[in-house]
Amino acid sequence: MTKTRERILYLVCGVVIAAASFALFYRTAITATGDLIFHARTANTLGLLRSMPLSEYIETVEFSHILGYPAWHFVCKVITEILGLFLPTGTEEGLNLVLSVAASATNTFFLLITFGLYIVIFRHFFRGKNRGWLAAAAACAMIFAGPLYCKLINPLYYWGQDSVAIWHNPTYLAVEPLALICFFLYWKMVQDGRMEWKRFALFGFLMLLSGLFKPSFYQMFIPALVIFCVADTLYTRFERFRFSLCTAVSVVPAGLLALAQMNILSSADAQINEANGIAVGLFEVLGYYSPHPLLSTVLTLGFPLVMIVICRRELLKNKMLMLAVCAVLSGFSQYALLYKQVNTYAGDFGWGYSLSLVLIFTVGLILLNNLWQTRERKGSLYAALGVFALHVLFGLLYYKEILVNLNLYGPLW
Repeated sequence: MTKTRERILYLVCGVVIAAASFALFYRTAITATGDLIFHARTANTLGLLRSMPLSEYIETVEFSHILGYPAWHFVCKVITEILGLFLPTGTEEGLNLVLSVAASATNTFFLLITFGLYIVIFRHFFRGKNRGWLAAAAACAMIFAGPLYCKLINPLYYWGQDSVAIWHNPTYLAVEPLALICFFLYWKMVQDGRMEWKRFALFGFLMLLSGLFKPSFYQMFIPALVIFCVADTLYTRFERFRFSLCTAVSVVPAGLLALAQMNILSSADAQINEANGIAVGLFEVLGYYSPHPLLSTVLTLGFPLVMIVICRRELLKNKMLMLAVCAVLSGFSQYALLYKQVNTYAGDFGWGYSLSLVLIFTVGLILLNNLWQTRERKGSLYAALGVFALHVLFGLLYYKEILVNLNLYGPLW
């Protein structure tokens, strides 16, 4: 395939993804299904900061805690202001229309960035003559991939499991591109093994920036880095200890941001309930939504688990796979063990787990493609491809359920 045809293919796929995603986002926003329109309304309150002090804004606005991670809301506010020049906002109906369009456009914008990153990542790591169209197919598949579904194990599709494709949380969509960038930048640093302070500084800055979109990524990834660095240091007999130490220093700015965000979020929670800390309870949230949390987890991780079994002998040698596994261990452990005492079943620790799924599914597809080019016996690879195809099929059915039936949290059938 020529480069021109590749670009046309990527453009066509991008247009289709943009149209499909905007249609779903607008449908949920205009009908107040999910939390998109509420995020948009909160974003619109940022205009109050022009005329009132910050302390008054915090006391006045119900969801003022978004100042702890305001990036998506600032983008949405800018788009709202631009649309307000062309569309009437004087009535409640007019304002609702503008906010719905602005929120949908903001989500679509970030989702397209993620789609573009998938293209770049797969185009770079895939092998073979057809890697151009394979990269496009894999990127489209990742936009829709969801958990496997068995009604006997988990009656609901999304609740009680988790998904690569999250359609209802705007801040998740905003931080997803940064999660991919941080993951592959750090993998590149590990592969090269060079102690370049500029790379560590860039990595630290991007981790800090991710927290302004949603703290869930660094909340999951920093503990994952601890697991990875300990394992890597022991595996190399302390040859990479200095690298691990530099990693720890690079995430200090994100750690300081975490302290500030915890203060903001705790203050907001204290207005709701005096008990506003973090508690420990095995499957307190996951078990609330699923009668079989461990089996539901297997359905969520079907494709990655198959790939881990296939690549089990090179787990410690393949740094990309090892890093992705550490991310999932961190994300799942937090989701399975921790919960907030305020709005417990909102599942705040589930977002980091979902982002870890993005990473390990992406790595799984890269490994699947690379093994396909080198293995003569492809029986296990066909099985892995079939499982991934089921993830995409169920994800597409879930997309249809949301778009047609506004069914965010129910069964698929």
